Amino acid sequence: MSLETLFHYKQKCEIVWAEYSGGSIVKGFLIARTLENNSLDLPYEHINIAGELMKVFVIEFPKSC
Repeated sequence: MSLETLFHYKQKCEIVWAEYSGGSIVKGFLIARTLENNSLDLPYEHINIAGELMKVFVIEFPKSC
């Protein structure tokens, strides 16, 4: 991912999903759910310009404002 990668997010209650592309990413998708501690269970996958399928599973802790 790079500054050229654009994400288009949507959210409904505790579910967040997005489609993304740009830079070295041909097409990517993510879907996340908010956990009880306000972290995000955030698996995502994409295909890059080399044709590689990348799959990542992350628990993300968003920063407070």
